[in-house]
Amino acid sequence: MLAIAMAALTVGQRADPLPLPGEQLAAHLAGASSIWHPVSEGQGASNFVWLRKNFTLPGGPEPTVGTVTVTATQSPLCRPPCEPHGGTSAPKLLGAYKLFINGVLVGMGPGRNLESASDPAGTISQAVDVIDVTRVLRTGQPNMIAVQCYNALAYRTVVAPRFLLQLDLSGAPFTIVTDTSWEALAADHIHNPQGSTGSYAQPHENLDATVYPADWDVPGGDGGSGWVAAALQPDFNIPLLRKTAEPLALLYRQAAAVIEMSPQPTPPPPTSGGLCGTVQEAEAAELSLACRAGSGLIKQVAFASWGTPSGTCEDGGLADNFTTASACNAPTSTAVVAKLCVGKNRCTVPANNAPFGVDPCHKVHKWLSVRIVCSNAPSHVSLTQTITANQTYNYLIDFGSEVQGGINLTVASPRSGVAITIKLGESLNPDGTVKVPMYTGNTFEDTWTLREGNQTLFQHEYMEFRWGEITGLPQPLSVADVGAWVVRAPLTNDLATRDLVGDPHSTPFQTLFGSGHTASNPPLWPVTKLAVIQSSDSTLNLVFNLTRYTVVTVGLDLNTDSNTRQRDLCHIDAYIAALGQWSVSNASGVQYSTAADALQPDSNIWASSADFKMVTPLLVQEMILATGEPGLKIAAKYFQQLKDFTLSHFIQPSGLLLKPKNAPCGFITPTPQGLACSLSNLIDWPSSTRDGYVDSPTSAVINAYAVGATEAVGNIAGWLNQTSDAEHFANISTSLANHMRSQLYDPSIGAFSDGLGINHSSVHASLFPAANGVVNVLSMQEAVTSFLNNTQTSQLKCSCMAAFWLLQGLYKMGLDYAPAADVAYRFLAADSPTSWVRMMREFNATATMEAWSPSEKPNLSFSHPWCAAPNSIIPRWILGVRPRSPAWATFDVYPQISGLEFVHAALPVARGTIDLTLTQQLAKMSLNLTVPNGSSASVCLPASAYADPTHGPAQFFVNGTMLPSAEIETRGRFLCGIKPFGAGVWTVYRIN
Repeated sequence: MLAIAMAALTVGQRADPLPLPGEQLAAHLAGASSIWHPVSEGQGASNFVWLRKNFTLPGGPEPTVGTVTVTATQSPLCRPPCEPHGGTSAPKLLGAYKLFINGVLVGMGPGRNLESASDPAGTISQAVDVIDVTRVLRTGQPNMIAVQCYNALAYRTVVAPRFLLQLDLSGAPFTIVTDTSWEALAADHIHNPQGSTGSYAQPHENLDATVYPADWDVPGGDGGSGWVAAALQPDFNIPLLRKTAEPLALLYRQAAAVIEMSPQPTPPPPTSGGLCGTVQEAEAAELSLACRAGSGLIKQVAFASWGTPSGTCEDGGLADNFTTASACNAPTSTAVVAKLCVGKNRCTVPANNAPFGVDPCHKVHKWLSVRIVCSNAPSHVSLTQTITANQTYNYLIDFGSEVQGGINLTVASPRSGVAITIKLGESLNPDGTVKVPMYTGNTFEDTWTLREGNQTLFQHEYMEFRWGEITGLPQPLSVADVGAWVVRAPLTNDLATRDLVGDPHSTPFQTLFGSGHTASNPPLWPVTKLAVIQSSDSTLNLVFNLTRYTVVTVGLDLNTDSNTRQRDLCHIDAYIAALGQWSVSNASGVQYSTAADALQPDSNIWASSADFKMVTPLLVQEMILATGEPGLKIAAKYFQQLKDFTLSHFIQPSGLLLKPKNAPCGFITPTPQGLACSLSNLIDWPSSTRDGYVDSPTSAVINAYAVGATEAVGNIAGWLNQTSDAEHFANISTSLANHMRSQLYDPSIGAFSDGLGINHSSVHASLFPAANGVVNVLSMQEAVTSFLNNTQTSQLKCSCMAAFWLLQGLYKMGLDYAPAADVAYRFLAADSPTSWVRMMREFNATATMEAWSPSEKPNLSFSHPWCAAPNSIIPRWILGVRPRSPAWATFDVYPQISGLEFVHAALPVARGTIDLTLTQQLAKMSLNLTVPNGSSASVCLPASAYADPTHGPAQFFVNGTMLPSAEIETRGRFLCGIKPFGAGVWTVYRIN
């Protein structure tokens, strides 16, 4: 098994203090030199280079903290000229370095380059990890630092390969730095990188275990031949910046199931009507069996198998060489056939799953083979099969849920040179094999060559998959032999990582190796356990856990659209993912890096999308609400860009924003590579999900985004004490919303038109205004709710991304108009063609797909956070828990639980954990609430869904005391306590 330690960041008082996250590291690393293999270009140069250093730690007490400061140059994977970061040129591979100490994997990265929010010049910096390695160091003993590095030869003219490392012990005068005392090995002959697995040029890794040095990463291991002294490389030509996020979390995932796959047998020729026969699976297929004249009645079933048996009838049906397939055989086969046939002269047996009560191999073509014995017939003749000495074994591996990482295989081979094939994918073919190429077009398929004896092999670079297929193995395989190394964004230090629904097999290696954090040495983001939400609706619980698992498992250095195929920072994807991450964790490092990158003109392939520009202020606003000071630093540095990204300069005297299609941005100067900025409208994606939306210069969707973006910038300006800008952008938002209501809303149909003068009203034209607070009049809320409900009775007319805005819009209207919240709840828990339930039920998704189905988007991934709306919608709008001021100093509790009988949640935020339980029965809505230290809450409760509104005025109780009318007020359909609810435990209930 690959040993893995959970990486952890070290922050706090130290005898030799490190720069804080987001600060420069050049001075700290002054003693370390960049190194690589001495042949870095031309003949003999290698994509993969292994580096290592043997050393002995001094004896004495255990070090307080041991930290490794480490970085390496990522391959930009673009053709020159390359932008410094972002866009299609961004480094989309992760393993510039993979760091082992004493054989334990402790780090991987560093990921994309960064921009420091504290650097007014906007300099692009090299990302640097600081990793706690205390628990894997051996005091007074030999130690080994070993590194696998990857830097693509094809891009050496763009980025020179470099590796830089420094190991420090707190309170001890001991340091290890990279220099020429390190050893280097050109390792392409081991990894054999070939071709590309996807659009980001990740190579296939055709590992050759016959030349793989098994002991290369452990103290004293000779590592085989070919090692030479490392060579110095030029220093990094950009600043070295300590990452704001903790290093990526590493886990080991045990396979959930290992299923033997016999080579798909060829179906025997169909025979029927006698003592023995075979019939293929079909809706009306039957196998007819009969005793010959004079041979009596059927007395015995000599063989029966519904599945994929092999063999044929022999000797005129008096014998057979049938054998069952262990991977596909209904265990009820013999009993079912006997029940239908024994004691009869003739019988028929249906060739489908129904009579056998089981599907022995899902999505695999099956057949029925049977031989009967009659009372006066000759005895059965046994025929045997020969098994060759070179038999091979094939297996389907189910890892239980989506994995972001690579396979880890332990296998024994009786001889050297055996070739096995490894396929990884997110879904299965109808015949039960792994779908490769995947829907996304990725081909995660490698050929590994085994050596004689035992070996453990694993891929260097990460992939996205749930299923594995291994063929050609020389020995049988068990579940204990197969696992996966998993890499994730550091959203939690939770030791109960396995509480993730759909992830029961991951081992939190932090329990083995520890985090190194102490009270005086805390992490940057003092994370607690992941959020937990349980309700009386089991379907809603499943939907939440599906989307929670998505945002936890598919995040990395930045929030991207999906790490399966594209790996680009797309702003809407990043915003929805960030809201989801803040809904389950109080860690913010990844969101911080994402927000900074999102403000760069070259940050993604949709840099020219107006939608993407205008969602960025919403992301920064949420960053401030979640973190306080870190978010304010980003906002202060990029405040002018945030103002520009509202596109308010396109607002016309008529009051609406008018932006021609593909209009020049009007505020972004071309990048050094000459990237011009123009603004198209995304609206929704794929285009088939736009409900016939008619785009125009006065697009309702773009105007709605502008309402939300200007409101966000007004709030940000207020937090930055930019009073005039705060007032200016608040007024713009209010005015624009008013003009949308007066010019784009059609009261005759209760919906907004797609644009000024456009005689068409898509659902998008109404859901986006609702989501951005435009629909704030009760009569309009009733009409728009009815429109969105009645036009989508059987399925949604928007993508799963736009469903985020649809649900938010309905719940915003639900603050005044309760039926809107009920419609949203129905959409959330539905089992329809456009639902999260269908993703799980029909497509076996364990993370959200990129679209509702492959038919909607044939190149979809099964790891797309832009479809994870319920993960944030449920805590923010059903529970109604939303921050109101920076770093959760104040927050609201406005629950809209529709017909739920109860819901409980524990939500980690910047100041602690908000714990609440809501129940409703008869006329009573009850809330038990824990407010963390340093926070206060505004608490409002709606009437119980089961209350009779005619039964007198509502009463509001706090800790058993009914509040007088002077201490309560009505806000929409909510009854609220006027006084804030400070830190502590509160019991609140409303009786109608």
